[in-house]
Amino acid sequence: MKPCISVILVWAVMMQSSLFAEDKELMGQTTGINKSHDNRVTDSARAKYKRINELVRTNPQEALRLVGKLTDEERQILDEDAIRTMAPRTVIGKVIDTDGHPIPDSQVTLELYQYSGVQSSHFEKHILVTNTNAEGAYQFVCEKARSASVTAFKPGYTAVYRPGVATVIGGAPYTKDRGVVMLRKQSPLSYLLMPSKGHRYSSWIVARGTNQVTESVDLLAQLGDTEETRIPRTEDIVITVSQTEPNGHWLVEMFATNGTDGLILSRNYMYCAPLNDYGRSCRFTVTDFTENQIYLYTRTRIPAIYTRLEMEYRKIYDKHMPAGLKITVRPVVNPYGERTFEYDERFDTFWREKPKWIEDATAALREGRYPQKIDIEALIKAEAEGKLKNGSR
Repeated sequence: MKPCISVILVWAVMMQSSLFAEDKELMGQTTGINKSHDNRVTDSARAKYKRINELVRTNPQEALRLVGKLTDEERQILDEDAIRTMAPRTVIGKVIDTDGHPIPDSQVTLELYQYSGVQSSHFEKHILVTNTNAEGAYQFVCEKARSASVTAFKPGYTAVYRPGVATVIGGAPYTKDRGVVMLRKQSPLSYLLMPSKGHRYSSWIVARGTNQVTESVDLLAQLGDTEETRIPRTEDIVITVSQTEPNGHWLVEMFATNGTDGLILSRNYMYCAPLNDYGRSCRFTVTDFTENQIYLYTRTRIPAIYTRLEMEYRKIYDKHMPAGLKITVRPVVNPYGERTFEYDERFDTFWREKPKWIEDATAALREGRYPQKIDIEALIKAEAEGKLKNGSR
């Protein structure tokens, strides 16, 4: 499981005037061919809402469970009710970590569109911000809200997915994960060696039929764009691909050949390499031939460097050839002997210097030493001072 924080949200429509009064005009606003069916669904949705609203303050967990049982149709009815009555909506939630522990003092931002005129199509954007309390809980009251989404922020954490937004009121399909924002613990930022953005994967292995294929991988030769940097000189890993019988499963085996016993295979995308439990070999079997991804974490060479080797595999077909398996690989190397794979994107600003950085780093590692660290703060400061001297802002 990826490290993350989950923000679990419960929404409730807080009506200023009762939705359950004898309001014939409101109750008559149903759509569809079968009005009696629509009325039954509407009555059911409002009855469930009433129960949820009673539980919001006394038993939020039960309220959350009942919200999860609302059908898409019932959720739509409650959304439309709130717009017609211009009722405030209350969004409540709790910021927790992956173990279920509350995260206090998290900043929670609600972005919403509020009804602002006579015509229902006229909405204005508003931003509300609050912090979670000691129990990790927060609450917003949204006046005349049509749609709203929420994000959470805490120093030392970052979003798992971008933009890391959860829709809590309207405006998005209702799924079981509605209202969940994921954050993860952030590792220290660093400069990393990796193929250029124009090369999603730097090399590949293709096996066909029952013939075993063996490929040696020099991790440093997978980097950079020049012929000099891409010449294989060291065997970090050996990968073999074989098929036990025609149209059978594929076996993929990997071996660390430089004596460092530094391989860990995982389905998890990690931003920090494991500290222990490395081995000399690992394997996986391909049984599902849809495209899949797996990660090989390596601790190789002396002095040791850590690499995340991103591997995608899929079955390939050609009309006049046996079915095959294609594996593409992309290494991400921390050249400083550190375990973090958290890339500092500020380095992308200095794209002209990056080929030289890669060349210097790979040369140092081939000589058995770590390269000198790049001082990104000094680079940014020097660039800013240069612009000021040239009279540009």
